[in-house]
Amino acid sequence: MMNYICNFWNFRFDPRQATKSMDADELTDLLAEFQEGLLFDQKVPDVAW
Repeated sequence: MMNYICNFWNFRFDPRQATKSMDADELTDLLAEFQEGLLFDQKVPDVAW
């Protein structure tokens, strides 16, 4: 999980690129994308025997 968090933030905020301000809509989308990546799908797959 920590690897996902680090990779996500490093990808979205690459320190080698120019820092750009983001507006509220962009921040909302970014946080929604981040939260979606943290969710676990706990469905048990159907097994056909």
